Amino acid sequence: MKEILKIENLKYKYPSYPNLDFPQLLNGINLTINTGDFIVILGKPETGKSTLLKIILSLIPRYTKGILSGKIEYKGIPVANYNPYDLIEKIGAVFQNPDEQIFTTSCDTEIAFALESLGLNREEMIRRVNKSFEVLKIEHLRNRNPATLSGGEKKKLLMACLYAANPQIWLLDEIIDELDPGSALSIVQRLIAEKRTVILFSSKMLNIFKDISCNFFILKNGILLAADKMKNSDFNMLMADEGLVIDNKHEALTPVQRLNPERMVLIENLKYKYPGNIDFNLHIDNFHIEKGEIVSLAGKNGSGKSTLGKLIAGLKEKESGLLSVKGKNNLSCAYLFQNPDYQIFLPTVKDELSFGLKLTDIEIEDTISKFKLPNRDVPPSLMSYGARKRLQAAVYYLMDRDIYILDEADAGLSLKDFDMLINILYKKAKSILIISHNLDLCTRYSNRVYLIDSGKIVKEIETDLQNTLDTYFMTESSNL
Repeated sequence: MKEILKIENLKYKYPSYPNLDFPQLLNGINLTINTGDFIVILGKPETGKSTLLKIILSLIPRYTKGILSGKIEYKGIPVANYNPYDLIEKIGAVFQNPDEQIFTTSCDTEIAFALESLGLNREEMIRRVNKSFEVLKIEHLRNRNPATLSGGEKKKLLMACLYAANPQIWLLDEIIDELDPGSALSIVQRLIAEKRTVILFSSKMLNIFKDISCNFFILKNGILLAADKMKNSDFNMLMADEGLVIDNKHEALTPVQRLNPERMVLIENLKYKYPGNIDFNLHIDNFHIEKGEIVSLAGKNGSGKSTLGKLIAGLKEKESGLLSVKGKNNLSCAYLFQNPDYQIFLPTVKDELSFGLKLTDIEIEDTISKFKLPNRDVPPSLMSYGARKRLQAAVYYLMDRDIYILDEADAGLSLKDFDMLINILYKKAKSILIISHNLDLCTRYSNRVYLIDSGKIVKEIETDLQNTLDTYFMTESSNL
């Protein structure tokens, strides 16, 4: 195998801003990638994974400034010698936030966008677009507006864009979190079978990694630690210390069990249809959440999880049926979007936390400490994706809602951070609905799990949660 990417003693520090002095982020990254390598770089949020990806793409420090030293070469040529647009066929990426990369109003034109830039003829463009839809199994999304897709569907669309552009190196930033396990495993296995050169960045050790052959690294204190240079016990201990796996030394949160439950959410024969979308209809026969429960909603990408969550929260209007939410007139629901940037819009952390509220300095500082946020004067736009998600949760924590709906809240967070977040929120909430593709989290925290497929609840699971979920997601059929 030939060397394709070489990183030597790479160091980087972001420039300082008023009220925010970034520490040295990368302290000497060394990594050699050969053609066909599949690399997984694990690291908790704020360790520099996304920054490293953007340095490889020649985006940093070109557009951020900062102090960069060391060497990073693609086939012996410094990547800094390339303009980012010159790297389309050499190095491609899917960012952690898919909305940063989507430009058009139709999925087929989104895939064709880069191909036009490459000057391909019409026949070749059509062939590549069609093949990408087929490989990623998203043909049904061809004419959809990407803005109407779920977070996982957007990630699949961007993977299809990469497949069409066919870069020699694929950089994938937190793409697995928002994909259902079956899709994630299928995509990763195909990339390995096709001998693609891949660097996948993740904030947690996921179950699908157990079924693939790859090299693991942990990014800590600005350097890469290779798993194959450590004893298994040392590597596992390091993952637990960094929050990349659930530390079984700590017992999982146990939802409250009540003899006479109070119903917080009741749904019967609920129907909803997106205007102009003939491919999807939501029809929920029965669904309920009791006071004190933690309930999870699991399903494949595009199955209707977020839609149902938004209906419960009052963000969408039902077409027909019964939807009863206790205390809804008192704004009882807090809905945390998959993308925190849909809910963060003020200049500083303090402004976000205190918007519409009268808080003392002590309350603000206590919340900042609880949710591991930077100081009150930091602009959220300069915070990491994971930090913005923690800020998003902190805002609703202060609003003291009865029901928290967490839509892929674990995406971009370490498992330790998610555990912290849900424990804090559960002390305030009367009930929690978790929407997640992480089956370990669904089974760890939930009283019950609802499985949703094609807009319908196909099963309510109260016992043997893990085995039932594993069977469902790892088979091609949705019929249980």
